[in-house]
This record gives sequence, structure tokens and C-alpha cells, in this order.
Amino acid sequence: MLKRYIVILLITILVVIFAIQNVEMVNIKLWFFEFDTSLSLLIILTFAAGALITLALALYEIGRGKRRISELEDQKSRNQENASDTTEEVPET
Repeated sequence: MLKRYIVILLITILVVIFAIQNVEMVNIKLWFFEFDTSLSLLIILTFAAGALITLALALYEIGRGKRRISELEDQKSRNQENASDTTEEVPET
């Protein structure tokens, strides 16, 4: 777990360093919109948007996995109840 945080921290530091070194103004054109912004701001916002999208997808998958685990635990309980109801003592021979 600590390794993951270290990797995330290193990537973030590299992105910030890269952004700081690229402070020129750039012209952004998107469909009908056109505006000028700092390249470093654009890099940081793009990185943040990617991180947020990744986080949202990861949280969705975690929730989906937890729901599946809960469903399987419920199914296991029902199966155990059914198994205990159907077991009969077998007479010894």
C-alpha cells in the first residue's frame, strides 16, 4: 500500500515539475469555444481530470465488488440453511 502512495506521489511531482517548466500561453480550440490559457494550467487540469475519472471508475468497481460479495454471502447462507434442513441422520448398520 505504501508503494502505491509513493508511486502516486512521484508521478504527481513529475507532472507538477513538467507543468512548471511549460508556462507558455497556448490557444485552445474546442468546437465553438476558443480561449488562451497557460500550458502549465492545462497540464495540471488535464492530469486532475484523469485522476478524478480514474477514481470514479475505481470506486464504482469497488462498490460493484462489494455488492457481489454480499450477494454471494447471502446465497451461501441460504444454501447452508437448505443443507441443514435436508440432512437426515443415517442409521448405523
